[in-house]
Amino acid sequence: MNISSESLTKLQSIISSKKITPWKKEQAVKHKAGGLCARCGSYECIPTQIATYEVTGITVLEKYCDECLELIPTPPITKSNNRNPF
Repeated sequence: MNISSESLTKLQSIISSKKITPWKKEQAVKHKAGGLCARCGSYECIPTQIATYEVTGITVLEKYCDECLELIPTPPITKSNNRNPF
């Protein structure tokens, strides 16, 4: 995703602030990162990775934070499945 380092730094300061309500933190993540993590849905992480894959002819796009993306099992690439969806 194309999020500037300045925006990430500002977003991290919003997330770590004890003075900002959880709702406002969630809104800030949605605004800056384009949504919440598809796995944890937490405003405490920033979704910086995008995964796309096809399901019955429809391309699905999901955003993940770095920690959650590492936890998702990746299917092996086989001859009938030439590409890895993640």
